[in-house]
Amino acid sequence: MPKETEETIKLSLKLMKEIDPPFITLARYTPFPGTPMYNEVVRAKLLDEKNTEWEWAANSHSADTAFVQNMNPEKFLELFHETTQWVDAHNVRKSRTKSDARLKT
Repeated sequence: MPKETEETIKLSLKLMKEIDPPFITLARYTPFPGTPMYNEVVRAKLLDEKNTEWEWAANSHSADTAFVQNMNPEKFLELFHETTQWVDAHNVRKSRTKSDARLKT
């Protein structure tokens, strides 16, 4: 989200670890035209509304884009990729635990 900080990202990861849910899905924020959040991103000059080169398919939540105000985009992407790696490992571990439990029954 545009006002995300390094601290809030780390707190989110800490909470995920504490809750230890059976599965986690992550996605980056995509500011879609016509939404209040899009307007906020444009007002914050994180996106040039007049940029006709902008392609939503190429710059969606799955692309290496960062619409953040409170840290540089490189730091955001670094934290996002670190979090993604942890989430992927978590989901694999949880999946194996479920499979092992099924085999024992």
